[in-house]
Amino acid sequence: MENKYDNEFVRKQLYDIYGKSKGVTYEEFHDELDKMVIDFNKQSIESDNFKKEYHEKHKLCPKCGAVQHSTTLVDYILYLDKKEEYKDLNSCVCSECGDKHKEYDRISDEQFEELKKNTH
Repeated sequence: MENKYDNEFVRKQLYDIYGKSKGVTYEEFHDELDKMVIDFNKQSIESDNFKKEYHEKHKLCPKCGAVQHSTTLVDYILYLDKKEEYKDLNSCVCSECGDKHKEYDRISDEQFEELKKNTH
């Protein structure tokens, strides 16, 4: 994985600003920085994957099954160690039937098919 901080000038500037005051060597500082960048990239990928999966599970109106809707645009914090507690609390209005619900109340294709079977 390519490191954004490979530019030697940037690495030196970061050390001068943050590393010297911590009393660590240039190498120690950048070893730690490299680990932090790699960890951040892994967490970013994990977060992106979770949100894609979450939106797939919450993409349809629970009343009529439509995808199109308007929504508020608040971004809720995702704690990767507590993904099961994540709830997107944005308010939605279905563009088809006008139903008002929360983003986490929206359902997957499978859930909607099951609902249709049980109501017909």
